[in-house]
Amino acid sequence: MQSLRMTVLMAACVLIGLPVPAMAATLLPLDLVLPETLTHRYDSETGLTSIQDSGIATGPNITTDLGNFDTIAIQASLPDGQAYRVNPPAEFQPITVGFSAEWRRDSSTVPGSGAIYTVAASLLGGDGPSAPLTFQNAFVRDEGSQILIGFSFTLPDGIFEFSGLQASIDGPFSSNGATPLEARNLFLSFSSPDVLGSPADPGPFVTVVPEPTSLAVLGFGGLLVASRRRRV
Repeated sequence: MQSLRMTVLMAACVLIGLPVPAMAATLLPLDLVLPETLTHRYDSETGLTSIQDSGIATGPNITTDLGNFDTIAIQASLPDGQAYRVNPPAEFQPITVGFSAEWRRDSSTVPGSGAIYTVAASLLGGDGPSAPLTFQNAFVRDEGSQILIGFSFTLPDGIFEFSGLQASIDGPFSSNGATPLEARNLFLSFSSPDVLGSPADPGPFVTVVPEPTSLAVLGFGGLLVASRRRRV
């Protein structure tokens, strides 16, 4: 109803020669929780690539018509106060952080929009040589029956910590009508480049640790407690 009123208003403005009012952009926020459990894989057949996966993140289904939104805003993060600590051996650097997400409906008869998308993405709570870090590659595929979103970051060498990521994708997007799009296959992975001549499995190189800012707050709280005890 609101879109119909806006259409009528715009048509009336054109007829009588008044400026056409700009339509406000509509934003669809999608908040995902990244899992704290990581699994480690080592593939010696593809150049000794070492990979850790965070497993399946939990995220909301899209229960409204995606065609009504101009922008999708994704935020995926660990629970408050936690961060991923990436510390691979030197020969397995640099590490690529890859994120992929899929929202799908059962029907496959809806055509995709065929649009070219603009994506902006960054890591959250970065603590390292070049934080904050911006993304290196991105893809978005709108097939009507599903929308696939993915992007990756190449981390600097050395130890790097971050608590999550965020991305903004500008539409237009295909309409899914009243059919919800189910969240599926939401992954975060950490992978090394192919390493030749290094047969040893480096073992897990990503752990979940307290976020640097959380440690600072805890340390400050400890100082306050110690100060009060000295006064007493």
